[in-house]
Amino acid sequence: MKLRYLLLSIMAFCTVSIVSAQSVKDMRRYVKRGNRMMRAGERGNAMGQYSKAYEIDSLNPTVNYNLGTSMFEAEWKVMKPDTIRDSVMTKVFRRAGDPLNESSALRRAMAYHNLGVMYQAKANQSSEQEKNQALMLAIEAYKQALRNNPHDEDTRYNLVLCQRQLPKGGGNSNNNNDQQQDNKDKQQQQQQQDSLQQPPPQQQQQQQQQQQQQDQTKQEMLDQLLNIAEQNEKKTKENVDQRKQEGQRRTNQKNW
Repeated sequence: MKLRYLLLSIMAFCTVSIVSAQSVKDMRRYVKRGNRMMRAGERGNAMGQYSKAYEIDSLNPTVNYNLGTSMFEAEWKVMKPDTIRDSVMTKVFRRAGDPLNESSALRRAMAYHNLGVMYQAKANQSSEQEKNQALMLAIEAYKQALRNNPHDEDTRYNLVLCQRQLPKGGGNSNNNNDQQQDNKDKQQQQQQQDSLQQPPPQQQQQQQQQQQQQDQTKQEMLDQLLNIAEQNEKKTKENVDQRKQEGQRRTNQKNW
């Protein structure tokens, strides 16, 4: 089980949303800063930079992927299996793997691979009932990753491992639904193509409704990100204060 830590850079025309040229420059700058901080091991600061980029374009797949990767170590441990599907990390990785946002199948596969790793990691620290629920989510994510990149052996290995950890019969039941899931994916893709061919008035109304929903979702996620950042800052301050106190005690003992 291995997280894909490869950090992505903003590519031209990699998102369908419309932002100004200056905003794109700012977003690129935040992503580059975040990448440098991630390489230096400064995950909290990197998440702050990616969050700023997210404020500019919440649909950009690169921003969502890097943001989810920066949050991984700190967030999956405190999530509950019954709410992990609606977590910020789940949402950002799913946006990074959405074909409407990301045109590269390999990048979509990376996003779903990381989503599967997150669920699998949660399963390994959960009770039996919660473990099975998290494993099913991991299997679903790994299968989606393989649909985008059938040659990824790491993902295939993780998928088989999760299936073997399920109760007897659970994996077979899930395998029987593969064709149904494939058909569902094809239907969704066809619906997406049909929606692009709708008459202009209807398409404009649909876009307005989608924009309203995106704005509301974006604000909710920004609120969650702010809360996470505040918690990380509080933990950092507590650790610094504790180290100062320990240093003072050692100094006092030495002087005594």
